[in-house]
Amino acid sequence: MNLTEVEYNKKYTIKKVNAAEPLKSRLLSFGFAKGNSVVVTEYTLTKQTYDVKVEDSQVALRSEEAMSILVEESK
Repeated sequence: MNLTEVEYNKKYTIKKVNAAEPLKSRLLSFGFAKGNSVVVTEYTLTKQTYDVKVEDSQVALRSEEAMSILVEESK
């Protein structure tokens, strides 16, 4: 599943960043790397923007960017 499909305030593990350059490099620089933990902390009513906590950073993503990050539930 991708970040637009996850439950609010639940911890997930990043499986893959499925984006083209230069977006992929930008996401990796923010900490969106395979194996890192991620939590969606807030989103707009229309789900066009997502506030995401990845490791120790807080990042805002557009829905298109969030769709390119594949995750699985943390155990």
